[in-house]
Amino acid sequence: MKRSIAMKWIKALESGRYKQGQRCLRSKDDDGNIKYCCLGVLCNITKTTKWKHEGRNGTLYGEAGILPAEIAKKAGMETGPSPTVLHGGLERKTFVTLNDLVGLNFKQIAKVIREHWRVL
Repeated sequence: MKRSIAMKWIKALESGRYKQGQRCLRSKDDDGNIKYCCLGVLCNITKTTKWKHEGRNGTLYGEAGILPAEIAKKAGMETGPSPTVLHGGLERKTFVTLNDLVGLNFKQIAKVIREHWRVL
């Protein structure tokens, strides 16, 4: 992954500006609050103006919870649109899994990125 984008992603996740959501890249709740999964934050900081697969109320599902290919390419992700890291043992986990199933918060995910950005 490109270092400059990894550092921006880490900074954004640690900033407290983004509310964490699950099951889609970006969503809007009934009160109009926008929430992002960690990959949705990456989409946002790459200044992508067109969110693909946008649904009702600004929900962005992506393709089965993965990054749009152009974002992965722009970020220089070697692992492609479904980036994975070794986490919690010998098993590789996707960032969707870390965000949604393992339940890491954005600061914890930022730490994982900081440790592994070179191989993403």
